[in-house]
Amino acid sequence: MNDHSIVDASTPGAVPLCQTCGSGSVVCAAWATWDTATARWEISSTSSAARCDDCDQETTLAWYVTETSRTERIRGLNDLIRGGLHREHFNSEGVRLVVTNGIMAHDPDFVREALHKVGGFSAFSEDNDPFGEHDFGAFELDGEQLFFKFDYYNQSLDGYSSDPADPAVTVRVLTIMLASEY
Repeated sequence: MNDHSIVDASTPGAVPLCQTCGSGSVVCAAWATWDTATARWEISSTSSAARCDDCDQETTLAWYVTETSRTERIRGLNDLIRGGLHREHFNSEGVRLVVTNGIMAHDPDFVREALHKVGGFSAFSEDNDPFGEHDFGAFELDGEQLFFKFDYYNQSLDGYSSDPADPAVTVRVLTIMLASEY
């Protein structure tokens, strides 16, 4: 289980894993309380003892953030930022947008269309997105090849982020450039 980090159960993206085999197919006893407002059973507590369906062993629940869930959080943050580029009131908290001189040398319509294309980019593949983070893309606009890429820095922008999946410690820098500027 070396690609997992042990965390508190309330950590976003945390999943319980079997301590014997590392599987996520664990079950535990739970107590539920009837909620009259929602007319549903709500889990009120769970047992720390559990059983793994894969290895058929008793186990204790421990919560982990897996590389998959970290990747999903990074991808989700990157997609959220890209998707907001075309909005008039773009929320730039924790984000720096860099549009290079090569892009800015074009007319304003080209710049707007470049932002729109980055925001709507969905042609991610193994070739341009090997880690599944949606942090790089390439496309053509008016006969020009453009790239966009994310870099992850710490809050003071003097080094890399310790955890790109955590927006509290990360400033995302999204750079949009001509391929010839790379």
